[in-house]
Amino acid sequence: MTIEEIQEAALNAAPADGGNFCDGFEACAEWMQKQTGWISVRDGLPDSLGNGYSDRVLVCLEDGSVFTDTYWHSPLNEWTNVEKNDVVTHWQKIPSPPLK
Repeated sequence: MTIEEIQEAALNAAPADGGNFCDGFEACAEWMQKQTGWISVRDGLPDSLGNGYSDRVLVCLEDGSVFTDTYWHSPLNEWTNVEKNDVVTHWQKIPSPPLK
């Protein structure tokens, strides 16, 4: 996120007419969360590659743990490496490696 994007988000978060700042703050926080690349599992799951499995992606558990996994689109619809008691809340594509 650039400085200009942060400034614009902050300006849009505080209504000039003295309206409810909390509404603007929540909208700003939601916008900033979308910039991170994390997708809520409520909003969607990784696409299948045609073999029932997704690409390897980063997953975030309810406890904040982050690791890579694949999603299996099957009658079980499950992550392949997540323990039964763990809950995946978000996922994102693995970013490209840095340019040299």
